Amino acid sequence: MREKVLRFVKLFGAGLLVGAADIVPGISGGTVAFIIGIYEELLQALASFNAKAFSLLFSFQLKAFFKAVRWQFLLAVILGVSSSFVILASCFTYLLNHELYRTYLYATFMGLVIGSTIFCVKQLSKYTYTVLVSFILGAGVAFFLSGSTLSSSFAIKKSEPLFDVPYEKALLKEEIRLERTQNYDQRRQRLIAVPQSALSGMLAKKYLTKESLVFSHDTEQEIAVGELLYHADTPMLDLWIVACGMIAISAMLLPGISGSYLLTILGMYGYILGALVDLVSGLKLGLFDSAAFRIIGSMLLGIVIGASLFSHVVRYLLRTYRNCTLAALIGFMVGALRAVWPFWSYSYMLEPLRLSDGPHLVAIEPIAPQIFSMEFGIACLFVTLGFLSVMLVEAYATTRVSVNRKPCGGTAHEPVL
Repeated sequence: MREKVLRFVKLFGAGLLVGAADIVPGISGGTVAFIIGIYEELLQALASFNAKAFSLLFSFQLKAFFKAVRWQFLLAVILGVSSSFVILASCFTYLLNHELYRTYLYATFMGLVIGSTIFCVKQLSKYTYTVLVSFILGAGVAFFLSGSTLSSSFAIKKSEPLFDVPYEKALLKEEIRLERTQNYDQRRQRLIAVPQSALSGMLAKKYLTKESLVFSHDTEQEIAVGELLYHADTPMLDLWIVACGMIAISAMLLPGISGSYLLTILGMYGYILGALVDLVSGLKLGLFDSAAFRIIGSMLLGIVIGASLFSHVVRYLLRTYRNCTLAALIGFMVGALRAVWPFWSYSYMLEPLRLSDGPHLVAIEPIAPQIFSMEFGIACLFVTLGFLSVMLVEAYATTRVSVNRKPCGGTAHEPVL
């Protein structure tokens, strides 16, 4: 019993770390899961929710269902991730919105990724040209997907219609930052170039009403928000949203790739968030928003299908082509290092779905640091601390494996936490 409780606490702590990574824009929770050694077990737990397990569930053989799936592992990790969002979100938001603290936070993550890369390279049993090609392909994909000229939170799908949205300056916090805010016209009191997919979220958060007039960049005319949104026509099952859910969860399970970033590129981040807010707001008032429920249901279905299929694919690759798959996963982490480069030029922007929080710090482009500055010295210290923390975890894990070594020469397999 004591061992079960201790394991639950460890997995809960792992979930806290994974959730902390997901809070930071551009950082994948899959990277942290890979670093702390629960990645393969997470894939196994997700893969246990297969067709056979669901047939037991739908036939109400609940005892057999819970025996077939690894629900205890997932419960501990999911509770940790959820708790991390609640506990750390405000703290990380503060750090990410401060030019100096953001540098040190990303420096720490860079040290973690560098350390974990060295650790993972040691897991390769041999080095061949095929392994090298797998590493290069993984690094190239992650480098492409983790790059953007602005923070992923503000990425705009270029093909989407854009609108200038009214928002009163008096409602904003930290007015002094407005002078450096790129997407707010103080004279017209308008938020500039808001993608159409964000309007539903702004409406749900009461930043807009259906009668609010927005200026279309395409037609150069003003139009009421209500005329742009068609929630009533939401199909029972939206296959595009299902596909987006599959893509997002697959990205989240890959080290180095942010699922929320891909949702933003697909133009669905604001749409999904708006539906979620609609559903929760309605339930608080004792109402049920069926259109929002269908949107969220389609997304959840995509997440379940994507997690199940993708976990099976990666597990098969790890079993059959372990070296090449590990090399590709290491490549994902290395390629995504651009997302955690600590030194950037900054500006401020207003995020359409978080207007009440005021202007947010946005990284514009990476810059070379001033080598002899205090900032660079402290950032190097945080890189070192992040790197050493991984080395310490590796040393601890090696010691535990040696202690738990079986008489036959095998080892007691346990996640490195």
